[in-house]
Amino acid sequence: MTVAPFSGIHEEGLRFRTASGYGGYSYSGMRREGKDFGVQSFEATTGFADVLAGYLWRLDPLILKVFAGASAISHDIAPFDKENLAIGLDWSAKGVIELWLNMGDDFWGSADFSWSGAHNTRSARSRIGYRLQPKFSIGLEGRINVDAQGDCDLGWVTTAACAAQDKESDEAKSLLDYSRAGAFVRYEWTGGEISVSGGVSGTMLGRGSDGDPNPYVTANWIMQY
Repeated sequence: MTVAPFSGIHEEGLRFRTASGYGGYSYSGMRREGKDFGVQSFEATTGFADVLAGYLWRLDPLILKVFAGASAISHDIAPFDKENLAIGLDWSAKGVIELWLNMGDDFWGSADFSWSGAHNTRSARSRIGYRLQPKFSIGLEGRINVDAQGDCDLGWVTTAACAAQDKESDEAKSLLDYSRAGAFVRYEWTGGEISVSGGVSGTMLGRGSDGDPNPYVTANWIMQY
C-alpha cells in the first residue's frame, strides 16, 4: 500500500509505503555427507515486510520515485542448509528507485531497483511497453534477484564465508535467486491497473547450476482508493 498524504497519488509529493509477502520454494544441491558428496533437497518458506518513506517527482517525460526505510526478510529452510548464507530472519535499511519514461504517444519504459541490507538482497526489473490503445499495452520484461548467497555462487565476492563453502565442496552451489525474461499485457484506468505476464525463469546465472528454465506466470491488480 502506498499513501500520498498531501497530494494525488499521481502528483508530485511525499509518499509512505508498506509492503509484505509470503511464499515458498525448493532447491537441491551437492552437499557433503560424511566423506562423500550427494545431492540433497531442501524446502523453504520466505517472507518479507517493508516500511518506507519517499517522494515522487514529475520531470516530464520522466517520473521518478525514491524511497528509503527498513526491511525484514526471512528464509526458513529444512533441513538446515549450512552452505546457505541467506538463511533465517534478517533486517536492515532498504532503498528503492522507480523510473517511468513516456517515449512519445506509443511507447513507455519502466525500471525499478531495490537494495536491502537484509541478506544483502537486491533486485532490478525493467519493462518496455507499446500502447495498442491509450489504456492497453503489451511489451517485454526482465528481472534479476540476488542476495548474499547469490554473490558467492556467482563469484562476485570472496569473503571468508564464501571461502568456507569452497572448502566444503568443489562443486558450485545452486543459485537460489533467479532471473526472468518474458512478455506482459497491461490495462490501466483512472482507478488502477491489471497486468499479466509470463515467460521463463531460472538460475541461468549460476555457476554449475543446470540453468534449465522454468515457466512463470504473474498477475497483478493495483487499485486506487
